[in-house]
Amino acid sequence: MEEQPIICSSCLGENSHVRMKRHPNGEECRFCTRPFTALRWSGDTRVGKMKKTVICESCARARNCCQCCSVDIDYQIPLDLRDAALKLAGIANPYSVENTSKNREVKAIIGDKIEKRLKNEETETAEEKKEKMRDILTKLAQKLGSGAVANTSMPKERTSGGSTTKELSKTIAALPFGGSLALPKNNEDRSFFVFGFSADMPQYKLSEFFETHGKIESVRIVHKAKCGYVVFDSRSDADKCASAISSNGLNSNLATAGLILVNSQPVRVSWGNSQPLGRNNDEQAKIAQVVTKVMKQLAERDALQKGKRTKKLNGSHSTKRQKLESQERTDKETKEVKQSYKALSRDLEL
Repeated sequence: MEEQPIICSSCLGENSHVRMKRHPNGEECRFCTRPFTALRWSGDTRVGKMKKTVICESCARARNCCQCCSVDIDYQIPLDLRDAALKLAGIANPYSVENTSKNREVKAIIGDKIEKRLKNEETETAEEKKEKMRDILTKLAQKLGSGAVANTSMPKERTSGGSTTKELSKTIAALPFGGSLALPKNNEDRSFFVFGFSADMPQYKLSEFFETHGKIESVRIVHKAKCGYVVFDSRSDADKCASAISSNGLNSNLATAGLILVNSQPVRVSWGNSQPLGRNNDEQAKIAQVVTKVMKQLAERDALQKGKRTKKLNGSHSTKRQKLESQERTDKETKEVKQSYKALSRDLEL
């Protein structure tokens, strides 16, 4: 028995009588990758452009779609839109075929299973198909009209890899950007949160810097996120590191993360336990944006703190200078008052 093509009216064209050419095993199915008998015909006689089937009959029947343009054969709806709408409405889709594998052999095996299942099933008439689809779409319209799917109609915004934006925000909020080098209350803390270095910063440069203060247990750096964690082997070495950074002359504000220079680049350090730093490149890039913003804010805060301290110092010097000038004037006036004059000769009595 010859295969019966499943082609929509749009692909067939205005002419109801179309001459087609068969090419046995002439094409590879777009869905199952198996070879099938391809059909070619002229869709528009005025232009002379040839059309062809790109999907095998088994996959087209299983999905109820056109073998040429891959749209729903009855309603001319793209398959992804049709399947998404039925799923959104909570209606079982009789034409849904789950096949997310990228392996060609797996696709071919799934195609064989579909063909075997279709042979065992009783072929439905066109009217039965239309009646079933009409019932499904009627239920879909009723649910959409009543707002029953209003709460589920808006999909969650997701980053590549599956985590939602809300989850990513929680991950960023857990990072200790607001930490400092003040000794933590927990004596078990031995790790530092390091951030602000460039994406091309060699990891060994960071390791060398911290190794000068004690033995390192681990270094976990995520360059795309521009941050990471350094864990010391003991709390005493970690305390030495924090003390050295606090007194390196670069930190005017001890209430924020400490500033160090590694490979001539500004890097911030604060106490902090290890936290996730993004599941994929997109999440790590967003964390890097936050790091850049925090580094700018800390630099501005340090500049403001330095300006206030300089102003206070200048004010103190000015007050001292005024006091000295005032004291000098007072001493001069006192000296003038106390100055006495001696007569050049003895006074004569008359």
